[in-house]
Amino acid sequence: MHGEATVTDPDTDEWVVRIWQRGTIEKVDGDQVTVKSEDGTEWTWTVDSDATVRHDGDKSSGTGALKKGEDTFLAGTRSDDDTRKASRVLAGDWDEWGEWKKDRDRGPGDWRGKLPGQRHWDRNGSGPSESPSKSGAQT
Repeated sequence: MHGEATVTDPDTDEWVVRIWQRGTIEKVDGDQVTVKSEDGTEWTWTVDSDATVRHDGDKSSGTGALKKGEDTFLAGTRSDDDTRKASRVLAGDWDEWGEWKKDRDRGPGDWRGKLPGQRHWDRNGSGPSESPSKSGAQT
């Protein structure tokens, strides 16, 4: 699975393409990681040392802990020249993230089985507005 959305960067007010991909690591070469999703999509990502990497629940950075054949989820940006840069990577054997690592830091919140990131839609009062465009249309 993979996806993308064009959004405004909150720090710069510039338009950016935010992307994500879940799949299997096909290749690791330096700071490049190639991932293939179940739907056949194969993307190569740059994973710099400033990217947050959680491998089997342990926090690190860069590609050092990533290995071919592992499950992974990456989130980051895509530039106009189709370069993909990861800012967050989850990798390893999802089954191994179970009970035996329960006391380890796995990041904020209970994201297991969900996409990581803010979940503002869960807050009270965050449902659809009555008429966001003032046109009277319901969302």
